[in-house]
Amino acid sequence: MPPESRFFDLSDYARPFARLFVRIIINTKISSIFLTWVFTIVGIIAACLIFFRGNLFIAALLLPIKSFFDAADGEMARQKNLPSYTGRYLDSINDFVINFLLFVSIASYSGQSILFAVLALISASLQCSVYNYYYLLRRYQSRGDRTNMVRIKTKLG
Repeated sequence: MPPESRFFDLSDYARPFARLFVRIIINTKISSIFLTWVFTIVGIIAACLIFFRGNLFIAALLLPIKSFFDAADGEMARQKNLPSYTGRYLDSINDFVINFLLFVSIASYSGQSILFAVLALISASLQCSVYNYYYLLRRYQSRGDRTNMVRIKTKLG
């Protein structure tokens, strides 16, 4: 986004590191879809470590690594100018699956009801959907990132 439209976004903490990483690997055969599968595997391992009473410390270390690769897949697609509906869909589905596994794993580990975990997941997913909608709308209105494949119709354009 243009500098006057930017804002502090704590959820995007991994993006600066992902940009640097992508600059290093941009000329390799590594694809954004490959990076999506890397973050998926890392997320699943973290959820399994929690669910099967594994090492919570390692699971906690894996989640920022998952976020790093999650940011890197989109950055790779933008840098190569190859964003796709398939990549965006796979990213979203894999994020949801990992979140489901994490919420259920945490509920199981802490002895809470799986129903509450599912309700918490639904609430978090709705909140993220609203945030993403308004973030994309703001990017579109400020003439920000044009490599995004999602188009939002507004009265402005």
